[in-house]
Amino acid sequence: MNARIAALGPKDFVMPFGAVGAVTFPVENDAQAREQAQAVIKENFAVVLLHEALAETLAPVFEKLQEQPTPCIVALPFIEPSTGAAVQQLRLALRRATGTDIWDVAAQSPQTNQNNPDASASANTESK
Repeated sequence: MNARIAALGPKDFVMPFGAVGAVTFPVENDAQAREQAQAVIKENFAVVLLHEALAETLAPVFEKLQEQPTPCIVALPFIEPSTGAAVQQLRLALRRATGTDIWDVAAQSPQTNQNNPDASASANTESK
């Protein structure tokens, strides 16, 4: 299996990934992003790291690949405030992998008291 990693986005986003061995695809606009996304698809990368701001623009390009095991396309927020696209993409991938919306289930489950010593102490007092 070809385990190469691609990073697609603005130059300042892709540069750090290039420093650790990813193949970089710097883009300056949506048209370049679509063109570079096609190049990424042709090269059969195992993982594609995508600037979150491009996730919506490139969704139609990568849509057919979502049903395949590779590439794993991961949208990442960067310096700009998050648009929520990265979280939404992760939520959809988890739903596809598990068959249920575990994100929603996790949000509805009661919080554990492991991180709240006061709640743990009160629970111990109540059980005595």
